[in-house]
Amino acid sequence: MSTELVEGLDNVFLLMDTPSHQMTVSSTLIFEKEISKEKVVKQMLQFCEDFPRYRAIPVSRGPLKTPIWEYPENFKVEDHIKFHQLKHVETEAESKKELMHFTSKVLSLEWDLTKPLWGVHLVYGLYGGGSAMILRGHHVIADGQGFVRSLLMCTSARDSLQAAVHKPTVLETKPTPIHFLPAKDASPMEYLQFYLKRFQMFLLAFLLSCMMFFKTLYAMLRTIIKFTFSRRTALLYDGPQTAQKVVAWSSDITLADIALVRKAFTTPSNKVTLNDVVCTALTKGFHTVLSSIDQLTDKELVMMIPVSLRAQSDWGLHNAASGIVAYFPLDPLPSTGSLLVRVGDEIRTLKNSILPKTTGVMTTLAGLFPGLYIKRTHARLGGIGQYFHSQPHCVATNVPGPSIPIYMEGERIVRYSAVPPQTGKAGLGIGFLSYDGRLSMSVLSDYDERWENIADRIAEAFVASFQEMVVEAKEILQLEEKSSTA
Repeated sequence: MSTELVEGLDNVFLLMDTPSHQMTVSSTLIFEKEISKEKVVKQMLQFCEDFPRYRAIPVSRGPLKTPIWEYPENFKVEDHIKFHQLKHVETEAESKKELMHFTSKVLSLEWDLTKPLWGVHLVYGLYGGGSAMILRGHHVIADGQGFVRSLLMCTSARDSLQAAVHKPTVLETKPTPIHFLPAKDASPMEYLQFYLKRFQMFLLAFLLSCMMFFKTLYAMLRTIIKFTFSRRTALLYDGPQTAQKVVAWSSDITLADIALVRKAFTTPSNKVTLNDVVCTALTKGFHTVLSSIDQLTDKELVMMIPVSLRAQSDWGLHNAASGIVAYFPLDPLPSTGSLLVRVGDEIRTLKNSILPKTTGVMTTLAGLFPGLYIKRTHARLGGIGQYFHSQPHCVATNVPGPSIPIYMEGERIVRYSAVPPQTGKAGLGIGFLSYDGRLSMSVLSDYDERWENIADRIAEAFVASFQEMVVEAKEILQLEEKSSTA
């Protein structure tokens, strides 16, 4: 009998899962050529050998006890791999459309909780002779970082990942010595100057700490109050959440262009990060789409952003994450420079607060006492659980991928994407993933007959908004260059 408990946070994702709101994490690898079935089976055998969690089933022990992991003796990797052939496609755009349509069907499938909660779908017939591998797994197994790392272990990135796991932590610079007392032969005036400087430093540090404390406290209270009492209205629909999902992928943007935008808009008081850039472009994209379909009914974009709680050396297959709920101005939409400042300040203030760790602890405790949480409680409280889950417009996560091309069994991977679960009814699951000098966005949405292509519209609008930011950045840098040479 297994005694390996399903950990608190892992169990929360198991409890949250419903047929219409599935806790599914997925990755899609697109190969330049066809990869044989035998090669995929070989890699998946190694995959389950490296990470035994993929062979396990979470088994319930009743509503008041935490589930345990059981490892079935009749487990076969082949049972979790399916092969598909796309209909004949004549263009790359048609191939992408058919693959997105098929992926949407895969991510609409309900989980069989009596079997290990993962599966691979290998798709042939892509334009140009390519193929694709879709890996879907339940969030109970791991968070996004865990899934991405485990999948990359099946590729040519395996050796570098293993080296990173065993790399020792090295202190590169020696700490600067701090002198707490003046020199023994110092004059009375030097003593006075020494302690005056120390007092000034202490006073400055105290004032800065107070400013940061109250700023963080204000941001936390504002977020909690808004999340509890405000009501998001855009894209909501009547009735229960639909189980039919839609997936879309954006075209690629380059990391070089992101660096260009960061350089142009960074100021001495505001250092722009990659996350600032993509969240700003996403906010502008939401504004464009919601305006075009007469759904610009919210003043702010409510975005849930996962925050990793993993130690740098933690490469385990489990969930070690929390999250923040950020509010970005949507109507009216500020200028690009102002929006970048607002977005960056919001993200950093909330991430550096105690909110992510507090939320992580509370969620973990909820998973350790499953009788208090979610399925039965939500049924008794009606729509309260759905209300809170549908508050954010989206969840957006950014996972860095390999910076160079990678291969699986000698077959080159030309595109790599990942997408998280949705936040709730009418919410979007959005995943950013960088690979080989490029970054792409994947979007998961409910199917809504009013806007059946909302995921695709958001993906296209994100790229268009980013390209506008690139144009602005180039103009700013050109003006700076002219002024410096004048």
